[in-house]
Amino acid sequence: HIKNTFETDACVLRILKEDQLELFGSVGIKEENLMQLFPANEGFGKKVIDAKKALAFKHASKVSFHKLLQMKYPHLYPFVSYAGAPLIYENRVIGIIGIYSKKKEREFAGVELELFQMVADQLANSFENARLYEQNEKQKEILVKQIVSRKAAEAELQKSFQTTNMLYEISRELSLSLEMKSLGNKMLTSIENL
Repeated sequence: HIKNTFETDACVLRILKEDQLELFGSVGIKEENLMQLFPANEGFGKKVIDAKKALAFKHASKVSFHKLLQMKYPHLYPFVSYAGAPLIYENRVIGIIGIYSKKKEREFAGVELELFQMVADQLANSFENARLYEQNEKQKEILVKQIVSRKAAEAELQKSFQTTNMLYEISRELSLSLEMKSLGNKMLTSIENL
């Protein structure tokens, strides 16, 4: 929908993982024209990350660093105009979204860039909420496993306690029985001595 809203040919969403922009999704670009990981310190992505705001390049195909990247990665999607916006959460760039015009040069006006940045901000919030939800689910899973483990340990301790009590009662009974036998033997010996 973003591609259509901004009347472009393609859209790519990448998540920042250390010093790489990892492909999260794309529309309008064949898989063979994308890199799963793209260096965050190269190309338009670097410019957008450093600026921490949406940027547009009407003549992207004529920018010197882009020409170098085209030579370095010749299989990448060819485009003439580009706009990119950082996904920012709590003043931290967590990703980038880029829209591409392949067929004709495209001017991205100020209001359009502001709207594009608002879309990126919403995406950043959605990603962070999803990450937090996933983190909470993992913690919940760990806690449930710990509870199950503790309940099993408690049941084992209860069983052990019952076994210990039973053994104590048996040894007490045996002890009393042995004392009675010993007492009986003493009484027989005393009676014989009479």
